[in-house]
Amino acid sequence: MNQSLILFFTENLDLYCERLSTGWFAEPLNLASNLAYIAFALLAYPLWKRECDTRKRKELRILLCSLASIGLGSAWFHSSATRLSQIGDILPIALFVFLSLYYYFQAMKREGFALTKLTLSILPALILPPLFAKLSGLSLYLAKGDAYLGIVPSLLILSLQERSLARKKILALNSGLFTLALVFRTLDTPICDIFPSGTHFLWHLTTALAAYLMVRAYALPSRDI
Repeated sequence: MNQSLILFFTENLDLYCERLSTGWFAEPLNLASNLAYIAFALLAYPLWKRECDTRKRKELRILLCSLASIGLGSAWFHSSATRLSQIGDILPIALFVFLSLYYYFQAMKREGFALTKLTLSILPALILPPLFAKLSGLSLYLAKGDAYLGIVPSLLILSLQERSLARKKILALNSGLFTLALVFRTLDTPICDIFPSGTHFLWHLTTALAAYLMVRAYALPSRDI
């Protein structure tokens, strides 16, 4: 039993166009592009430094650490490419999405939004697109990106409800960026014969930018000046 688990978690995975062997540097672009998450976390550092509110300052610090951890987890996966490192890739992403939404919702609550109404407005957007993709078989063509489908409409809904014009623009822009990121993720295998390096590294670059903008949106004041 233990031996089977070890074999399961250490099994080598070949999921991306760029990987042609089991070596640690078999995905150079996919590996190097993870630096974008760390770079954007550092770029957002001044937002944390300038924040005066103690609670928001703490939450920004956690978000920046969470953003950087995505790069570390993804780099581990794209170098070792095992089931265990795949878990190490997925968990930081899930944590960042959860934290960014949780902190954003708490900020909206402090500004007078009804938290229950806000939550119920995006739950269908988060759940239904991935569920439809799974039930319809569309998920087979999305390079395991179906779990992220709900993020695009959710960001659009949040942008429509946002009172701050600056945050409204960032959330709408992020919806478009994430759509582009999903395109890059999906095209990685289909265009492998034409572009041997694949396009997954572009998924890293666009989602890193989208994550940075989400942090920036949260750091903005509640009202435009």
